[in-house]
Amino acid sequence: EDGIRDSSVTGVQTCALPISNKSELPVGRGRRPRTDLAARLKDRARLLRAQLERRDVLLDAVRGSNASADPKAVASWLVHHAMSWIPVSTWVVIAPDMNGEPGVLAEDGLTAPLEPSVWTAARWVLHHGVEFLTGDLSADPRTSHEAGGAVMAFPLVSRHRTVGALVGVDAQPSRSAPSLGAALATALSAVLDPPSIALDNALALQKAEALSVTDDLTRLYNSRYLNLVLRREAKRSMRSGRALSLLFIDLDGFRSEEHTSELQSH
Repeated sequence: EDGIRDSSVTGVQTCALPISNKSELPVGRGRRPRTDLAARLKDRARLLRAQLERRDVLLDAVRGSNASADPKAVASWLVHHAMSWIPVSTWVVIAPDMNGEPGVLAEDGLTAPLEPSVWTAARWVLHHGVEFLTGDLSADPRTSHEAGGAVMAFPLVSRHRTVGALVGVDAQPSRSAPSLGAALATALSAVLDPPSIALDNALALQKAEALSVTDDLTRLYNSRYLNLVLRREAKRSMRSGRALSLLFIDLDGFRSEEHTSELQSH
């Protein structure tokens, strides 16, 4: 069937109707120049909506995003599919780590010149919890004008909390802000729900696993982590035939109030 391709991530067939972000033919010989993001989105909005409303696409979102408990794998699935839905210069998933610091979990096409635009949009979405669409970031009154390009950024919401941001940036500014329309926005939101919940679950599991091997007071690795590492390194030593050495250091008064206060202050 025309328009059907196999997903390289999940193996589930999906209908890809991408919005081309490449100039089809050179300018100057009766051939069309590359249109900006807002124009491309407007031209293909109906087809994109039809794609996202397909039952198999929603099933793919549920199955594919839950195929792994690794946050980076979930984010990679989302970036891969976002690029097939709306190809732009880059798609990035950003989410806070266990300390609340945002970090890049997955990206496609991210380059140094685009990083300021990505981070500007991501921080805005994480703070406000709503989508951010602009034709030219450098002229948008909501930002500090330190970055540019056309931006489409969406909050990843789970259990009424914004757990991450999906940010798409086109290096070329648009004459107007990209517009989804109510129906397309609803369809996109429905497809983003499963990976948002999957990402939230994966991040929670990652945090629980990290807390299980760290000390609550010092935030350093505990004896459980030591046992895990020793088993892993013992197996590696047996495979390689190399000796395994251990060094134990006794720190007097390490858990004293003075030392604990210094650790917490850092």
